[in-house]
Amino acid sequence: MMEDALDRLEAALSTPLASLALPARLANFVERRGYQSVADLARLSPEELLVERNLGRKSVSDARLAIQGALGASWEEARRELLRREPGQASLVPASVEPIGAPEGGKATRWESYRTRFAGVGHAPLTDFEFPARVHTFASTRRLRTLGELLAVPWEDFSKAKNVGRGTVAATLAVLESALERLGIPPLESAKTLGTDADVPPPSLSPVIPDGARWTSLLREGLSQLEGKERIIATQRSGLAGTIPTLHELGECFGVSRERIRQLESRAIDRLRRRVARTEASRRLSAACELLVSEPESVATRDALFAFDAEEVPSLLFFVNELLAGDTHALLLNDRLVYSRAEQAALATHLRRARTLVEAATFPIEEDELARSVASALDIGVADARALFGYLDQPVLKEGTRIVGFGRTREDAILATLRAAEGPLERSAIEAQHGRGRLPPEAIFVDHGLVSVPEKIEGWERWARRLPPLARRAIEREGPERQWSTAELVEVLATECDLPEWMNAWTLGSLLKRSPELVYLGRNVVALASREGTEVVEDVESKRVHIGPALEEILRAHGGPMPDDEAREALAKVRGVSDNTWNMMRMKRPFLLLDGGTLGLYPRDVPGGEARSDRVLGALYEWLHAEQRGMPGPEVGRFVTELGDVAEGITPRMLRSLARIDGRFRLSVSGAIGLAEWDSVRVPTQAEALEALLDEGSGSVAVETVRANICTATGEPLPRSQLVNLAISVGARVAGDVVVRKTETAKVTRSELVTRAVTALPERTAQVFERLLDEVLAQPTPPSAASVEAELEAWAANLRSHAATDCPHIELDQVAGIVKGARVLLRMLDALEGDAKALARTAIAYVLCTDDADTDLAVGGLDDDEAVLARVSAALGVPDSNLGQEDSPRS
Repeated sequence: MMEDALDRLEAALSTPLASLALPARLANFVERRGYQSVADLARLSPEELLVERNLGRKSVSDARLAIQGALGASWEEARRELLRREPGQASLVPASVEPIGAPEGGKATRWESYRTRFAGVGHAPLTDFEFPARVHTFASTRRLRTLGELLAVPWEDFSKAKNVGRGTVAATLAVLESALERLGIPPLESAKTLGTDADVPPPSLSPVIPDGARWTSLLREGLSQLEGKERIIATQRSGLAGTIPTLHELGECFGVSRERIRQLESRAIDRLRRRVARTEASRRLSAACELLVSEPESVATRDALFAFDAEEVPSLLFFVNELLAGDTHALLLNDRLVYSRAEQAALATHLRRARTLVEAATFPIEEDELARSVASALDIGVADARALFGYLDQPVLKEGTRIVGFGRTREDAILATLRAAEGPLERSAIEAQHGRGRLPPEAIFVDHGLVSVPEKIEGWERWARRLPPLARRAIEREGPERQWSTAELVEVLATECDLPEWMNAWTLGSLLKRSPELVYLGRNVVALASREGTEVVEDVESKRVHIGPALEEILRAHGGPMPDDEAREALAKVRGVSDNTWNMMRMKRPFLLLDGGTLGLYPRDVPGGEARSDRVLGALYEWLHAEQRGMPGPEVGRFVTELGDVAEGITPRMLRSLARIDGRFRLSVSGAIGLAEWDSVRVPTQAEALEALLDEGSGSVAVETVRANICTATGEPLPRSQLVNLAISVGARVAGDVVVRKTETAKVTRSELVTRAVTALPERTAQVFERLLDEVLAQPTPPSAASVEAELEAWAANLRSHAATDCPHIELDQVAGIVKGARVLLRMLDALEGDAKALARTAIAYVLCTDDADTDLAVGGLDDDEAVLARVSAALGVPDSNLGQEDSPRS
């Protein structure tokens, strides 16, 4: 029988290629090479054929069909048989691979032997093996999940199953033999002893998790074993390189379709799953998640493998859901990370039904009783139901073991928390305590993510009356037709008012949001209300002009690169933008920072277009990958020069901009370029570079030397202002043409009383107060009480006069209160001594000073005077009830 099979094989291998209906390209190749028989073509590998000129994947597929049709065997089987017969080639063929035509009985025997030889790893998931797709399909239809379950299938059933042909069988046996080699399992004759020694642990196909390892190290190790595009795509999509790009964005980077990126990502994930300790990690995650929904912090406490930082959440989602892909899922519930034994849709259904049941409950009710009711309705455990209560969209309000309400007093609870806090609270902290949802209307933002209430902000109500009319008038005067960001509006108002130190874009946005003078469009953007005053905007955010599309439209209409300031002026005609937002927007795709302070679009404004950009960025990637270090800012120019014609028209500034919008790279503030797949740019920071230069110069270095070695993110030499700040950050200073390290200076000490009063003052006010304090202490003879009283009266009369003429915004009640407070301190002077007397005299001098922190005639110009009196009086122990008492002046 064996001889008959070999005879048939010889005849098939001798089949003339001319007798086969080969496509034109493949036929021309065969003729050009002088190939005569099927054997001649089969000796080539698919990879060798693919690199031939004018032949692509279609030609490889045609060749495969021709060989398989002629031989009844796969191309790989035929090539192995041919190599076996040629002298010197036998070593290229695995010893376990039988010749084509070998009796099925031999393969059946091997199949049966695998049950014993793989006995120690029969629990391994089939997904840990690189079986052909048809084997996975076969296993899926039979609900086979492990290697042991697959090997339990009789050989006859497997080898004759639908769509399982000779090629699939051969590939399956090859995968199993490869696995035996990895495990170090002995040949068949000694397999009987495998696993019988109790002291020998069973073999494992999965990588081992080292002691103390975190999931990030497993992910990085797996990624490091990938190659080429798959490694880049998987790194980007895992979130390890920063913001996760979309498939479309990656497609644009590589010049392929979104679908092709999806295919490459899928293949990369499949390979990653076989390169990480997936089975062990999944088991440990499942063991650490005790409930239907588990807090990630508690899971990390139970198993440090899953410890994480906030910025690692996207990568953790990728690791758990894509790589482990087990029974435990990492999900985001209202931007809050949780682990769950249910998938997102199922968990959402559970939460929806639980919310309905909790809402319908009669309060108060024992928590256990409500949990049992919910558990019964959802067919889950009581502990799981109790855990769900913490993830509903509104809080379950508890007192002891009883639930007293649901969501009905959440806003009151938040306001109570804010009022009880010593200062502003992070929004995330509020949501952690009270659940995610809208903040109460009374809550205000005092900075990015920081929330408080108006009564905690000194002077809030006063400025809520003052500013909206001024803001409306400023917009009507400066640009009534456009939208304004509160960041630019606060700068305009600062030229007209002495704004308090707490006033910024966020507080102004919160303040104007409640005013009928303007329409608040969301995200600290405002505009004039309808001129008729009757328009009601239901979806105000839909009216907001979005910066990115608006700027892109401006640049496209311009037809070429546009000076940066002109582009911003054009944008300002439709929408105001803060400096920070403007700088961030210019760094994003499709904008390019070009030479001469101009702004362009990618790829329109790249010399040579997208093709040249790809070549230059490809060369940059190869350089970084070969050097395994970042490219410092000063080297970027040399790199572009060395590329020559390849980079014609590409400047260092443009190259940085191109790299910034390419997902393969990361940039530092010093203008250095590194790979996104690295943990850092691998170039010293600006501060580290300056420290090194100072060390080399024994504490001194020339400014020009610094500027030659340290540049900005866009490649220009550091401006002097930035150099000054950089020097300060490392304990140095700029002295003329050199940067020198500062020497230690003795600290001036003050009494606790003075320190307490001064530190309570706003920064600008404190600076003026300290200057006046020094002057008061230096006075040999203080002014008399009568002269001070006369000055106070003259000061008040002057303000009353201005209020009646050119400064109607001056609040006379505030003027009277300041005069009364100053008189209280004036009456106390005789009873005070030392620093206490100096503080009181300085507070009065501050009120009378025309050169204090704020101009008294400006809007809000008296607030600093009021603050000084209040802080000094508090430091001296003056009761609030005594401040501002009406008394006759002391003579």
